[in-house]
Amino acid sequence: PGGCFPSTTPLLGATKTGLSPFIGATFDAVTPSQAGTNGQRVRVGAFAMKGSAKHPELKDAMEKAVTAVSSATLAARAVLSTLSVGMEEGTVGKADTSPVTVGDFAVQALVCKTISEAFPEDGIIAEESADVLREEGSRDLLAQVVAAVATAEPGATGEEVCDWIDRGSLREHRTRYWTLDPIDGTKGFLRREQFAICLALVVEDNPVASAMVCPNLPISFDPPSSAPPGVVFCAYEGGGAWMSALPPGKEQDDSAERQQLTLKPKDKKDLRFCESVEAGHSDHTTAAKIASALRVTAPPLRLDSQVKYGVIARGEAEIYLRLPNQVKNKGTLIDNDYVENIWDHAAGTVLIREAGGVVTDMHGRPLDFGHGAKLVKNKGVVASYSPALHSKVMKAVESQSSSAPGPRAV
Repeated sequence: PGGCFPSTTPLLGATKTGLSPFIGATFDAVTPSQAGTNGQRVRVGAFAMKGSAKHPELKDAMEKAVTAVSSATLAARAVLSTLSVGMEEGTVGKADTSPVTVGDFAVQALVCKTISEAFPEDGIIAEESADVLREEGSRDLLAQVVAAVATAEPGATGEEVCDWIDRGSLREHRTRYWTLDPIDGTKGFLRREQFAICLALVVEDNPVASAMVCPNLPISFDPPSSAPPGVVFCAYEGGGAWMSALPPGKEQDDSAERQQLTLKPKDKKDLRFCESVEAGHSDHTTAAKIASALRVTAPPLRLDSQVKYGVIARGEAEIYLRLPNQVKNKGTLIDNDYVENIWDHAAGTVLIREAGGVVTDMHGRPLDFGHGAKLVKNKGVVASYSPALHSKVMKAVESQSSSAPGPRAV
C-alpha cells in the first residue's frame, strides 16, 4: 500500500453529488492495478496524487525524522521524571487554555535543530514559539528547558535553544515544509498516559513522510505486551508503514527490528472506535450515535494524541472519529467553528494511508495541508482501517451529524 489522496479528482466509484465523495462508493473491487478516472492510478487503501512523481528522497526524509523524534524523546522523558503525577509544574497557558510544558519547548528545540540542519531549505510549521521564554519573568522556565535540551545537546545555551524553537515559526504556505507537534497530547503527558512526538514532511499540500514516537504506548494491546512501553511509527509515500520498539534508555537504535503494518480485511463483527480522552476535543455524544448506527457495541478506546492513528494502523481499532462539538445558537445545535491544526494530523495521516486505511474530514474530503498551520478547508477528521469500512462510516456520519443536513432544532 502507498500513496496520497488527490486534491481535486473524484475517487474511483464515488458519486459526484452529495456531501461525501465516499457515499455510494464501491471499494471492494478496487485492485492495485486498476485505473481510476482522468488517468488517475488507484491503490488499495490509498490514492496517488494525479501526475505526482515519486520523490526519491522520501525514505531518507523518513529516516531523518525517526532520528529527530527518537532523540528528542530523551528530553521528554527527562521532563516527565521531574513532574509529580497530574501536576503542571513548568507549564504555561496558551490563549486556547491548553498547557505548554517544558517538554514541548525542549522537544521542539531538538527536532527543529535536527531537521533544519539536515534540510536547510525546508521551513517548519511547529506548534510552539519561544516568545514567552524570552520574557524577563521566564528565566527559571528557560533554565528548565535548557536543562531538558541538554540531555541530547549538552552545552546548549538559552539563546541557542530559543533560536532552535523558533526555527518552527513558519506559518505561510510552501510547496514543501515540515510540521511538528512536539508533545501531542500535553494533558496525557502530564497524566503520564499517552502522548506522542509527531513530525511529517508535506509536499504539494500532502503529507508524504512521517515519524511518530509514542513513549508510553505498549508494543501491543492485544495480546498485552510485557515489554517496556515505547513505540516508533514511521511511513513514507510508496514505502509503507512501519512500527518498532523504542528502546527504554538509548533512544536511537538502528538495530531495532521494524514490523511493516499492512491492514487486511477482517472477519470481525465487533468494530472498535478510537476517540479523544478530552470531551472538549471531540463530540462524544454524536460519536456514540454513529457507533450505534454501525452496530458497534465495544466501548470506545479513548486515547490522547495521534497515538490513535498508530493503534488503527496496527489493527487494534478500526475507526477514529474527531467530530466538532456542538454549541447552542438561538435554539439550534450547530457545530462550533474550531479548525484543526495540521500538526495534529499530518504524521498520523501518512501512517494510516500507507498501512492501507483512509483519512478524510467528516464530509469525505481529503485533508488539505495547503493553507498554512490550519486545515481551513476541512471539518472534523474520520479515519478507518479500510476503504470499504470508510464508506459505511461516512454514511453514518452524514446521517448523525448536524453539519451534514443542517442545524437541528432543540
